[in-house]
Amino acid sequence: MKLILISFITVLFALPFNARAATYYCSNSGSDGNAGTSDSAAFATLSYASTKVRSRDTLLLKRQDVFRDTLNLSAVSNPVIGAYGPAGPQPVISGSAAITGWSVYKGSIWVAPCALNIQKLFVNDSMMTLARYPDTGWLRVDTMTENADGSNTIITIAALAQHPGNAAGYWTNAQIRWRRWSWWFETRRISNYDASGKLYLAGKSVIHIDPSDGTRGWGFYIDNKFEELTAPGEWYYDATAGKVYLYPPGGADPNAMLVEGAYLTYGVRLGGGTVDNIGFRHQLENGLIFSGTSAVSNCRFEWIGGDSGGSALSASWDIANSHVFNNVFENNLNLGISWYENSGRKGQSIIEHDTLLNTGSFPGYGGTGTWHAVGILVHLSSGVQVRYNYVDKTGYAAVLLGSDSNFVYCNIIKRAMWTLNDGGAIYTDCSRSHITNNIIYDTKGDLTSSGPWYPLGQGIWLEFLGDYHQSVVENNTVVRSGCNGIYLPNNFADTVKSNACSTTRSPSSTSTVN
Repeated sequence: MKLILISFITVLFALPFNARAATYYCSNSGSDGNAGTSDSAAFATLSYASTKVRSRDTLLLKRQDVFRDTLNLSAVSNPVIGAYGPAGPQPVISGSAAITGWSVYKGSIWVAPCALNIQKLFVNDSMMTLARYPDTGWLRVDTMTENADGSNTIITIAALAQHPGNAAGYWTNAQIRWRRWSWWFETRRISNYDASGKLYLAGKSVIHIDPSDGTRGWGFYIDNKFEELTAPGEWYYDATAGKVYLYPPGGADPNAMLVEGAYLTYGVRLGGGTVDNIGFRHQLENGLIFSGTSAVSNCRFEWIGGDSGGSALSASWDIANSHVFNNVFENNLNLGISWYENSGRKGQSIIEHDTLLNTGSFPGYGGTGTWHAVGILVHLSSGVQVRYNYVDKTGYAAVLLGSDSNFVYCNIIKRAMWTLNDGGAIYTDCSRSHITNNIIYDTKGDLTSSGPWYPLGQGIWLEFLGDYHQSVVENNTVVRSGCNGIYLPNNFADTVKSNACSTTRSPSSTSTVN
């Protein structure tokens, strides 16, 4: 009998871990008092499911349901997150709450109670505009001064003195979204306002720009000001009163529409595992944050990011040997995919067959600083392969490599550099990049909100600010760039061959780089 017991225990522990793993279910019709082990006994909330899921367990979310919650599995090893139920829309993990109980405030403006600190508002899944001045377009800086460390920034705009509500302090505690320089925006609180048209800004500039370098003409607008709630599609949140105000688009009754206020910073934290067929929407910073060895497939990421920057999909420091494929990223406000991998780890991660649409192309809405509004950002990583992706319309670069020895090949890139300037559709700030067999067209280099500048939307740009070297640029096709097809200033020991670059600006400018 003793030998039989020992043999049974030996066989039990020899079984694959997944043979003993549990499967849990979560649905909007469930209850956190349930066992969670079937559809009829499903959990209701992701936060409760976080307390039950263990290593190698599976958590299934019901299709067509929206989970306004967060799931933290960062301390759990290799869970699986997926969908179940009849065919239909994938389950959505949302960073917003539905806002109801609207009544007319005055005129065309409606009001509803809201105790949440919402930072974005959506009506029928279209993002509304935080109450701003002017309603469209840009104000322009006349003069600017600040300290050498970027503090004590003061900008003067004579046109503000003509505003109907102009008075000392009128703009105090509103904020500006400012095209601070060619390749970044800054969002900063206004600490004081002088009625002559002088704005005093809190915080510091990301990079100090000496006024002698030319600060006149850079565009900005002012928002987060209740009195400027004057146009359809604008909104404002009064945190002190716990009320949200909306000027509905089309003059419609917001009680007849789905109105959602975004307030959660992330959707899922994963310490290595699998996510398949899940939607992520409206988070203020990240839809999915993951690390370890992970696979993310067939997911959809929408309207993620905001004034803190953020990335729809964020791979963190100890990521390795991971696979991101067949996902759709649309209307995200800052980064689509950010990849911060420990380059000292041995492994190979792949980002492939993903579709990224309209990333970081809402001027001023993607946070403060450089390397924002990028489709795919690979930084502190090596051996990452970015391949077979389709990227259409990014505020800055479609693909930005910030560390050595990564690969970008067989991607189709359209309309990069759409709200910023001085960069490229594929832009590198490193050595030993491999950029091959990509098709790139209609790179812009936007000057709409710029001060005096030159359109510098390159197709491919190997940066020259460091001793970067030994990159390979081969067999790429680059069409209709705002500046150069391939830009190679002051680079050393690079291989550039068999690329085709053309433009419609003039017949004589069509050329082939061999």
